[in-house]
Amino acid sequence: MKHFFLTILFAVVAMAAQGQIHYRFEGDLGDAGITQPFYLINQNNFEMTVVDTIQVKNGKIIPHDAVADSMFFAIMISADNTIQYQPLVESGTIVAGYNQELEEVFFTGTPLNDESTRVYIEVIKLDELNLSKGELTAKIDSIVFPVLQKHADDPLGLQLECDFANHVGSYQRGIEYIDALAKKWRDLTVIQNERRRFETQLTTQIGTMFKDFAVEYDGKTTRLSDYVGRGQYVLVDFWASWCGACRMEIPNLNEAYEKYHSKGLQVVGIAVWDKPEATLKAISKDNPLYPQIINAQSIATDLYGINAIPEIMLFAPDGTILARWLHGTSIRMKLEEIFGEGK
Repeated sequence: MKHFFLTILFAVVAMAAQGQIHYRFEGDLGDAGITQPFYLINQNNFEMTVVDTIQVKNGKIIPHDAVADSMFFAIMISADNTIQYQPLVESGTIVAGYNQELEEVFFTGTPLNDESTRVYIEVIKLDELNLSKGELTAKIDSIVFPVLQKHADDPLGLQLECDFANHVGSYQRGIEYIDALAKKWRDLTVIQNERRRFETQLTTQIGTMFKDFAVEYDGKTTRLSDYVGRGQYVLVDFWASWCGACRMEIPNLNEAYEKYHSKGLQVVGIAVWDKPEATLKAISKDNPLYPQIINAQSIATDLYGINAIPEIMLFAPDGTILARWLHGTSIRMKLEEIFGEGK
């Protein structure tokens, strides 16, 4: 009996040892000016918890050995938060190398990092082919999805889903990327939230009818339906005062308003994720010519599955969604398509 329990104990210890991984970081980041520590953050649970520190001098990683409980998809971020990489932490020597042709740092030396680097280089080089948007999306999907399926249970699958599910042509395809992952990844809160967002976006994609919402501010209730579905084309800009890219779009929206308002175009700004006083200050400074719905916070963005701004949408006179994710040039092109050049 004593020997039986010892056998079980040895088996448990052996299993625990097999669960640990021993990794080593070394290599060159390609910039001799980089001399600061990098913090390794476990991406699997998406909490900003530092799990290791890697020293860098004159752009070169000071060889660093450590032990982790399991493999993980990491953020390797500089102490000043200006540089970040995404290595996969697994047993073996993980080597950083700067690719001069692509001007990117890639990690190799271990199976998952080798495969990750191969996929990302193949995707990046698609830019050389001058493909249409649809052709590019299809090519990316054909490269990435089979690898994600093969690595659904390890950190490479999670990395590929996080980086590509939003760029594979449709919200339904994004859901399929999530569903291809192992249950342990699908159960992560951030992945569950992403799936819900894709499902919401499916119900608010181009060709669907607008969803109304109401916002209260300063004793007044304003609804999207006060503008949309009333016989005019409506550009709706989801923005915030702290978002530099959002505020760069205001001159483009002013131009569209001035050029086409008399022809049947309305423009509306919807301030989200922002303090009303900050919104009003930005409005005073940037002078948008069109009406604003202030203090929407997450009411509107949750309804339309928006996780990044600016998000500029175009609605038809009957309230049907005609376009999403418009920006400066695409705003102009879409309006010229509707109203005609110079009209």
